Order: sequence, then structure tokens, then C-alpha cells
Amino acid sequence: MVLTGSPDTRPAVTVERVETITVALPTLRDFAVAGGGVTARGRPPIRVLVKVTASDGSTGWGEATPIPSWTYETTESIVSTLTHYLAPAATGLPLWDLDGLVVACDRTIRRGWSTGMPLARAALDVAWHDALARSRGVSLGELWGRRRHDTVDRCWIATGDDAGALAESVAEGQAHGYRHFKIKTGLVPGQDETGEVARVAAVREAAPTPA
Repeated sequence: MVLTGSPDTRPAVTVERVETITVALPTLRDFAVAGGGVTARGRPPIRVLVKVTASDGSTGWGEATPIPSWTYETTESIVSTLTHYLAPAATGLPLWDLDGLVVACDRTIRRGWSTGMPLARAALDVAWHDALARSRGVSLGELWGRRRHDTVDRCWIATGDDAGALAESVAEGQAHGYRHFKIKTGLVPGQDETGEVARVAAVREAAPTPA
């Protein structure tokens, strides 16, 4: 079969610039995961933002959250990796070539014994997808073909070592309009499974399943 028609003469949209920006966010309370502390009240944690700018003016944003107690990446290593390695490798690639981005990242930072700077790569990957969606005039959900809703319910993380503190945390979330709650386990030193189950049960009691 012979295909006829006018060729697409539109200029290819390429990645023109990749920028890395660090921002300090205010922290209202302490927050931890099983691996250790994530934020401390009054001490603004650093977030690494990635901005991808395409040749057609479209922009996309991604974010990396350095948590050395959870993964080996730090603010400094993420910024350095993006600025000196991944950004130069990505610049100039066609915006549509998502597989090409993966290959470029793999060739630039070898996986070795790890997954190869996953937080830095994820921030760039999300920003790239965001820019591609905006370039095509659709949402990221539509680009993926997975959009089913116009809104997304967010989840509140209940914190506290005992039932009373957890109930107060849930009440605070409910006051802000949250209907869904989760809890981190493995945070209380020496607490066995019975204690963990009791903490989960306290959240369940304070926040019944939404109708």
C-alpha cells in the first residue's frame, strides 16, 4: 500500500533547557518514616524542582524530595547529577522521545549496584512528561490515557505515638477537608506488632471509611 499526502513540515519540538531549582519549604511539624526523620518542625526541608522547557515554549515541572534516611540521594547529589549529567544528556532530544530519555539517562548514569539516582531521574522524567502533555494541549492524565476523574482526593498522614495523639491528628486533617487517612508504622522504638495494630486501629476508629 502506498501512502500519499503532504509531509509534516512542522519543526520538531525538542528539549531546549533543563533547569534545577532548590526551594526551602516551611515545616509545621515533625515527620518521620521507618527509616528515620524526614522533616523537623521549624527547620525547612529542601526540595529540588526540575523545569523542562521545550522549543515550542512548553514547560513541565518535576520534583525530587531528598530523604537520606530513606535513600542514598541527598540535595547535593541530586542537584549535581541533574545539572552536570542528566540535563546535558537530555537537552536537544525530541520531546516525544520518552524512550530516548530513558536511554540517555542509562548511558549517562549507569545503574551499577543501584537503580542509578532514581530521585533525580524521576524528577526529570515527570517534568519531561508534563512538558510533553502541555505541548500537545492535554493534561498528563489524558496523555497517559488514564484520566477518569476531574479531581483527586488527597490523603492525610496521621501522626502520633498513642490513640489520643492520633485522634487529634485525624481531627486536624478532617478540619482541613480530608476524608482519607494513612499511618506510618515502625516509628515507635521497641513497639511490637500488637502496639502497631493498636495505632492503626486508633486511626480507623477516628476516621471511619468514607461512604
